Amino acid sequence: MIVFLIALAFRSADGVSIFPMSPLQILWLNLLTGSPPALALGVEEASKDIMTTPPRPKSEGLFTRLLLSDIFFFGTLKGVIVLCTWILMLYGVGNGTADLHGECNEDGPIENKPQCELVYRARSVVFATFTLLILLLGYECRRLSKPLVMSNPFSNKYLNYATIFCVALAIPTIYIPWINDEVFRQTIIGWE
Repeated sequence: MIVFLIALAFRSADGVSIFPMSPLQILWLNLLTGSPPALALGVEEASKDIMTTPPRPKSEGLFTRLLLSDIFFFGTLKGVIVLCTWILMLYGVGNGTADLHGECNEDGPIENKPQCELVYRARSVVFATFTLLILLLGYECRRLSKPLVMSNPFSNKYLNYATIFCVALAIPTIYIPWINDEVFRQTIIGWE
Protein backbone atom coordinates (compact mmCIF):
# COMPACT_ATOMS: atom_id res chain seq x y z
CA MET A 1 0.00 0.00 0.00
CA ILE A 2 2.81 2.40 0.87
CA VAL A 3 4.45 1.64 -2.48
CA PHE A 4 1.37 2.82 -4.32
CA LEU A 5 1.22 6.00 -2.27
CA ILE A 6 4.87 6.74 -3.03
CA ALA A 7 4.39 5.86 -6.70
CA LEU A 8 1.54 8.37 -6.94
CA ALA A 9 4.21 11.07 -6.62
CA PHE A 10 4.98 10.42 -10.29
CA ARG A 11 2.87 13.02 -12.05
CA SER A 12 2.28 13.92 -15.65
CA ALA A 13 2.96 17.40 -17.02
CA ASP A 14 -0.64 18.37 -16.31
CA GLY A 15 -0.31 17.31 -12.65
CA VAL A 16 -2.21 14.01 -12.80
CA SER A 17 -0.80 11.13 -10.73
CA ILE A 18 -0.09 8.07 -12.85
CA PHE A 19 -1.07 4.78 -11.27
CA PRO A 20 1.69 2.13 -11.18
CA MET A 21 -1.03 -0.52 -11.37
CA SER A 22 -4.61 -0.47 -12.57
CA PRO A 23 -7.35 -1.31 -10.06
CA LEU A 24 -8.05 -4.61 -11.84
CA GLN A 25 -4.39 -5.61 -11.57
CA ILE A 26 -4.54 -5.07 -7.80
CA LEU A 27 -7.73 -7.14 -7.54
CA TRP A 28 -6.16 -9.86 -9.69
CA LEU A 29 -3.13 -10.05 -7.41
CA ASN A 30 -5.23 -10.12 -4.25
CA LEU A 31 -7.78 -12.68 -5.40
CA LEU A 32 -6.28 -14.86 -8.10
CA THR A 33 -2.56 -14.77 -7.36
CA GLY A 34 -2.67 -14.94 -3.58
CA SER A 35 -5.55 -17.38 -3.03
CA PRO A 36 -4.33 -20.63 -4.67
CA PRO A 37 -0.97 -20.59 -2.81
CA ALA A 38 -2.80 -19.79 0.45
CA LEU A 39 -5.11 -22.77 -0.05
CA ALA A 40 -2.11 -24.97 -0.89
CA LEU A 41 -0.40 -23.91 2.33
CA GLY A 42 -3.45 -25.23 4.17
CA VAL A 43 -2.44 -28.79 3.24
CA GLU A 44 1.21 -28.33 4.13
CA GLU A 45 2.64 -31.22 6.12
CA ALA A 46 3.35 -30.48 9.75
CA SER A 47 7.00 -30.00 10.64
CA LYS A 48 8.77 -32.99 12.15
CA ASP A 49 9.43 -31.21 15.44
CA ILE A 50 5.86 -30.05 16.03
CA MET A 51 5.30 -32.35 19.01
CA THR A 52 8.56 -31.34 20.69
CA THR A 53 7.95 -27.63 20.36
CA PRO A 54 6.52 -26.22 23.61
CA PRO A 55 3.25 -24.30 23.35
CA ARG A 56 3.29 -20.52 23.21
CA PRO A 57 2.41 -18.65 26.39
CA LYS A 58 -1.21 -17.47 26.47
CA SER A 59 -0.04 -13.88 26.85
CA GLU A 60 1.94 -13.99 23.59
CA GLY A 61 -1.00 -13.96 21.17
CA LEU A 62 -1.06 -14.88 17.51
CA PHE A 63 1.11 -12.07 16.16
CA THR A 64 4.50 -12.85 17.66
CA ARG A 65 7.56 -10.68 17.22
CA LEU A 66 8.92 -13.17 14.69
CA LEU A 67 5.73 -13.03 12.62
CA LEU A 68 5.51 -9.22 12.77
CA SER A 69 9.18 -8.86 11.81
CA ASP A 70 8.67 -11.25 8.88
CA ILE A 71 5.62 -9.30 7.71
CA PHE A 72 7.50 -6.02 7.95
CA PHE A 73 10.66 -7.36 6.29
CA PHE A 74 9.01 -9.15 3.38
CA GLY A 75 6.46 -6.39 2.86
CA THR A 76 9.19 -3.77 2.75
CA LEU A 77 11.36 -5.90 0.48
CA LYS A 78 8.51 -6.51 -1.97
CA GLY A 79 7.60 -2.83 -1.91
CA VAL A 80 11.16 -1.69 -2.61
CA ILE A 81 11.57 -4.19 -5.45
CA VAL A 82 8.29 -3.19 -7.08
CA LEU A 83 8.97 0.54 -6.67
CA CYS A 84 12.46 0.10 -8.16
CA THR A 85 10.92 -1.78 -11.08
CA TRP A 86 8.51 1.11 -11.70
CA ILE A 87 11.31 3.69 -11.48
CA LEU A 88 13.67 1.67 -13.70
CA MET A 89 11.00 1.38 -16.36
CA LEU A 90 10.21 5.09 -16.28
CA TYR A 91 13.77 6.40 -16.09
CA GLY A 92 15.88 3.53 -17.44
CA VAL A 93 13.76 2.65 -20.44
CA GLY A 94 11.88 5.92 -20.87
CA ASN A 95 12.51 9.61 -20.34
CA GLY A 96 11.22 9.81 -16.80
CA THR A 97 8.21 11.96 -16.11
CA ALA A 98 8.29 13.34 -19.67
CA ASP A 99 6.65 10.05 -20.75
CA LEU A 100 3.81 10.34 -18.24
CA HIS A 101 0.44 11.48 -19.51
CA GLY A 102 -2.81 11.91 -17.59
CA GLU A 103 -4.90 9.90 -20.04
CA CYS A 104 -2.89 6.75 -19.21
CA ASN A 105 -5.22 6.17 -16.25
CA GLU A 106 -8.34 6.35 -18.41
CA ASP A 107 -10.14 3.51 -20.20
CA GLY A 108 -9.46 2.71 -23.79
CA PRO A 109 -7.10 0.72 -26.00
CA ILE A 110 -3.48 1.70 -26.36
CA GLU A 111 -3.97 2.32 -30.11
CA ASN A 112 -5.84 5.49 -29.13
CA LYS A 113 -3.11 6.50 -26.65
CA PRO A 114 0.32 5.82 -28.17
CA GLN A 115 1.89 8.25 -25.68
CA CYS A 116 1.00 5.76 -22.90
CA GLU A 117 3.11 2.90 -24.31
CA LEU A 118 5.82 3.25 -21.64
CA VAL A 119 3.35 3.53 -18.75
CA TYR A 120 1.49 0.43 -19.98
CA ARG A 121 4.77 -1.49 -20.33
CA ALA A 122 5.87 -0.36 -16.87
CA ARG A 123 2.55 -1.57 -15.45
CA SER A 124 3.07 -4.95 -17.11
CA VAL A 125 6.53 -5.28 -15.59
CA VAL A 126 5.27 -4.21 -12.15
CA PHE A 127 2.39 -6.69 -12.44
CA ALA A 128 4.71 -9.55 -13.47
CA THR A 129 7.18 -8.68 -10.70
CA PHE A 130 4.47 -8.51 -8.06
CA THR A 131 3.00 -11.82 -9.25
CA LEU A 132 6.33 -13.60 -8.94
CA LEU A 133 7.07 -12.04 -5.55
CA ILE A 134 3.69 -13.12 -4.16
CA LEU A 135 4.24 -16.66 -5.41
CA LEU A 136 7.75 -16.74 -3.94
CA LEU A 137 6.34 -15.54 -0.63
CA GLY A 138 4.08 -18.59 -0.60
CA TYR A 139 7.18 -20.78 -0.49
CA GLU A 140 8.75 -18.62 2.18
CA CYS A 141 5.65 -18.83 4.40
CA ARG A 142 5.82 -22.61 4.64
CA ARG A 143 8.04 -22.50 7.70
CA LEU A 144 8.32 -19.22 9.55
CA SER A 145 11.19 -20.40 11.73
CA LYS A 146 13.18 -22.02 8.91
CA PRO A 147 14.45 -20.14 5.84
CA LEU A 148 13.43 -21.31 2.39
CA VAL A 149 16.96 -22.42 1.52
CA MET A 150 17.06 -24.73 4.57
CA SER A 151 14.15 -26.91 3.40
CA ASN A 152 12.96 -28.63 0.26
CA PRO A 153 10.87 -25.89 -1.36
CA PHE A 154 9.12 -28.30 -3.74
CA SER A 155 7.87 -30.90 -1.24
CA ASN A 156 4.32 -29.47 -1.23
CA LYS A 157 2.99 -30.56 -4.62
CA TYR A 158 -0.18 -28.50 -4.19
CA LEU A 159 1.85 -25.34 -3.72
CA ASN A 160 3.84 -26.21 -6.85
CA TYR A 161 0.62 -26.71 -8.81
CA ALA A 162 -0.84 -23.49 -7.43
CA THR A 163 2.30 -21.59 -8.47
CA ILE A 164 2.22 -23.01 -11.99
CA PHE A 165 -1.51 -22.25 -12.21
CA CYS A 166 -1.02 -18.63 -11.10
CA VAL A 167 1.84 -18.03 -13.54
CA ALA A 168 -0.27 -19.57 -16.30
CA LEU A 169 -3.14 -17.24 -15.38
CA ALA A 170 -0.91 -14.16 -15.42
CA ILE A 171 0.64 -14.77 -18.85
CA PRO A 172 -2.56 -14.18 -20.89
CA THR A 173 -3.23 -10.93 -19.03
CA ILE A 174 0.07 -9.60 -20.35
CA TYR A 175 0.15 -11.12 -23.84
CA ILE A 176 -3.43 -11.29 -25.14
CA PRO A 177 -3.99 -7.91 -26.85
CA TRP A 178 -7.56 -7.05 -25.92
CA ILE A 179 -7.24 -8.25 -22.33
CA ASN A 180 -3.94 -6.53 -21.61
CA ASP A 181 -4.65 -3.02 -22.87
CA GLU A 182 -8.40 -2.50 -22.53
CA VAL A 183 -9.02 -4.52 -19.39
CA PHE A 184 -5.75 -4.36 -17.44
CA ARG A 185 -4.31 -1.16 -18.97
CA GLN A 186 -0.94 -2.72 -19.68
CA THR A 187 0.83 -3.97 -22.78
CA ILE A 188 3.07 -6.75 -24.02
CA ILE A 189 6.56 -6.84 -22.53
CA GLY A 190 9.72 -8.15 -24.10
CA TRP A 191 13.11 -8.31 -22.42
CA GLU A 192 11.92 -6.33 -19.40
